[in-house]
Amino acid sequence: MSAKKVLRKESVPPTLSHQQAIGLLKRQAERAEHIATLSFDDPQGEVWLNSTINLLNQTFGQPDGEMHKNTRDFAYAQSGIGLHINMSGGELQADHEGRTKLRSAFLLGFVEQLQDLAPPSAATAPDQCNFHAEIERVSGDLYRDGH
Repeated sequence: MSAKKVLRKESVPPTLSHQQAIGLLKRQAERAEHIATLSFDDPQGEVWLNSTINLLNQTFGQPDGEMHKNTRDFAYAQSGIGLHINMSGGELQADHEGRTKLRSAFLLGFVEQLQDLAPPSAATAPDQCNFHAEIERVSGDLYRDGH
C-alpha cells in the first residue's frame, strides 16, 4: 500500500508592516460605525467586509494558505442572535448590527495586538530608516510613501 501524500497549501506571509496595518485597521473600525447603520442587505456592507478580510490577510498572512485565526474570527463573527428560517427584517437587521459591532471590536483588539507586538524601533520612530546614501537618493521617498 502506498502512503497518501498530504498536500499542504503554501503559507502566505503578511505584506503590511505593523504601522501600516494599524492605520488601515483603525480606518476600517471607524467605517464600521457607518456600516452598522446601513440596512442588512446594503451592498456597502459586503464591500466593507470583503475589503477588511483582504486587509486582515495582508496584516496577518495566511498560514498554510488558510485564514489566520484573527481573520477567521472577524469573518465568522456572530451576533448572538439565534439564526432560523424565515427571519424577519428586524431580526436580520439586529443580527447585522450585532455582527458589525463585534467586528469593529475585533479590529480595535487587533490594533492593540499590533501595537503591543511592534518592534521598539517601529513604535518609537516609524519613519526613521537609515539607507545607504545612494539608495536614499533613488528610493527613500518612495519607501516613506509606502510604495
